[in-house]
Amino acid sequence: MFRRVLYYGAKAARDLGYEYLECLAPWDEHPRMPRRWTDYPGCELIEPGAYNQADGRDVYWLRWNLDDMIAALDDEGAGEEQLDVL
Repeated sequence: MFRRVLYYGAKAARDLGYEYLECLAPWDEHPRMPRRWTDYPGCELIEPGAYNQADGRDVYWLRWNLDDMIAALDDEGAGEEQLDVL
């Protein structure tokens, strides 16, 4: 589900004219994704250590090129799911 949200969100953002997704994440790899964020093409870590959570754990500031993001997620099978239509 998480990969689907990323994929369709990235496609919608690109259709609106955006080129990058920029976000803060509480982990360097989502537990349901097969690799670390920065192992994906076009994804870079911005200012490592610039942010942390109240309990001291790191927060990762990421910037991901939407074209690269969509292609990488497509390669992993995002977009091939059957969507339930009412």
